[in-house]
Amino acid sequence: MKIIVDNSRWSRLKGFSRKLGLKLDNRLSAKIPGIEFSKRFKRALQSKRWDGCQHFFNRLNGKFPTGMIPFVQMLLKKSVFIENERTEKNERILAKARKRFDKLRLDPKPRKEQNEAILNALTKGRGLICMATNAGKTLVACGILESLRKKALYIVHTKDLLKQTVYNLKTKTSLKITMVGDGAYNWDGDVVVAMVQTLTPMLKRKKALMKSLSKFRVFICDEAHHQTAKTWYKLAMLCPAWFRFGMSGTIPKDLYDKFRIQSAVGSDVLSKVTNEELIQRGTSAKPIIHLYEFNHGASGNLGDFRSALEHLVITNLKMISAIRKVIEYYADKGPVLVLTDQIRQGVQICQMLGGSDLSYSYLDGRSISDVRVRIKEQFERREFDVLIATPIWDEGVDLPELRTLVLASGGKRERRLLQRVGRAIRKKKHGPNVAHIVDFFHLGNEFLEEHSVARLDLWEREGFEVRLENKPALD
Repeated sequence: MKIIVDNSRWSRLKGFSRKLGLKLDNRLSAKIPGIEFSKRFKRALQSKRWDGCQHFFNRLNGKFPTGMIPFVQMLLKKSVFIENERTEKNERILAKARKRFDKLRLDPKPRKEQNEAILNALTKGRGLICMATNAGKTLVACGILESLRKKALYIVHTKDLLKQTVYNLKTKTSLKITMVGDGAYNWDGDVVVAMVQTLTPMLKRKKALMKSLSKFRVFICDEAHHQTAKTWYKLAMLCPAWFRFGMSGTIPKDLYDKFRIQSAVGSDVLSKVTNEELIQRGTSAKPIIHLYEFNHGASGNLGDFRSALEHLVITNLKMISAIRKVIEYYADKGPVLVLTDQIRQGVQICQMLGGSDLSYSYLDGRSISDVRVRIKEQFERREFDVLIATPIWDEGVDLPELRTLVLASGGKRERRLLQRVGRAIRKKKHGPNVAHIVDFFHLGNEFLEEHSVARLDLWEREGFEVRLENKPALD
């Protein structure tokens, strides 16, 4: 048997038996999350045409993603010859890049773990860089790009990240940086920072898109764990770049997400830096979780999660009033960011704050990018006390002076919760290096209570200090 590397995206296993093909097909398949709710899946399941899984190994011709070669080798349990015409050329490119990095002077100077991540990337050539918020993923990307000096596509998923990434790359590297997104379509840069949402419609014009992608030799995806992974995976599997890197705060636990990331950027984890490590070093602020009990009583007896979320959290005026009291209590400690899952809840919180002495602003997905930048700058200058925002600010936005984060909508998705906490735990320039995270423990409804228990478990596993408050802010 041998593995033939056809290109940067696809390889083939040659000389395998039918039995081994079935085994690899089984091991390299994963159920698509939520597929059981699809009408197409139900019809296919009834006719036994499809099992609801994505199969990453083709048992008929042996085709599988190049990024999964290490995993396939592990499953085969024996050494397999790999035929790759690009091996020597790629090694020469990486060797030159490592020599450039030895002479490179980045500002700020990379810390030990950042240096290790860059060198691992310039040795392996592809893989996942898993670094918690505030670990300096952008500086790592700058080191990789400045050392390789090959045309690169850098994928992001929000307008705020688009502008922030372009700014950081322009100020920290000597490369020409252009962007595709937010009305701009400039593919001429050494590094093109592109927004997934802008590239998605181009997938319908595959030939034109592939012509644009054919120039790239480096592919980087920021926040690789994000839900838009469904789209960036397609882009990754069209882009011919040999050098591929995924940036993420967490290693995916779901097998489907794990396989897609491995397929797109490779199986190697090039770096792993956790929140706990950063907090212990003082690189990140220490988060203190302030947990407030909210008992819904008899009104909490609702039969499904959607109804419970709608009536007990999003539109519940008593809950909105409790959030207002919490905001007023913590505003004395410094700037307050309130993250909510839905526009209606955000608007109601604004209405509740209307009668207070606090100044506030509001952002959601409808806000144009210039308004977002202006409000962010005003918030940093302390021109108002409170910012209420929808999930557009869940990830990637730097707010180093943020003192308090209020989780208004609860939830239990670990990656989203940790990304939200990441907004608050940037190292503080002034005062104690501490961030206050306000969470609500819902009682009286089985669904919300289950979510509350899941969040408490997450905080404890992350090593965060949890304080069960006696409701001084709610009285």
